[in-house]
Amino acid sequence: MNHIDFGPLVDKVHLHNEIVVSRDILTKHLGRQPRYFAFPYGLHHNLNRDAFQMARDHGYAGVCSAYGAYNLPEGDPFHLQRIHGDPDRCRFLNWMTVDPRKRTLGSDYDFTTSLAQRAPLDEVLL
Repeated sequence: MNHIDFGPLVDKVHLHNEIVVSRDILTKHLGRQPRYFAFPYGLHHNLNRDAFQMARDHGYAGVCSAYGAYNLPEGDPFHLQRIHGDPDRCRFLNWMTVDPRKRTLGSDYDFTTSLAQRAPLDEVLL
C-alpha cells in the first residue's frame, strides 16, 4: 500500500493493512485478486517472517523477494526469489548462467545467499 520497508515492521495491524487491506483494494479496482505479494526493495533486511506468514494465512500463492537467488526444487515454493533488475548486464548474465558450483557441492550448500556474498560467476568461470 505504501511501499514500506517490511524488515523492521512488527506492528500486526500495520502488516495487515500493507498486505491484506492493500490486496482487497486492488481486487476491488481490478476485478481480480492479486496472487503474489512482492516485498518492496526485496533485500534480506527488507523481509519479515510475520509478513511471510500473514501472506500465507491470507491466501497469497507466494511472496517475492529481489535479492537474487536460484529457485531450486528443494527450496521454499512459497518464496519466489527474483533477480534484481540491475542495469549492469554482466551481473544479469551471471545469474542466467548455470552455476558450476551446483554440480560439485553437496545439498548443504546455501544457494539463497545474497549476490553480494558470492563471487560473481564471471570470476568463477575465468
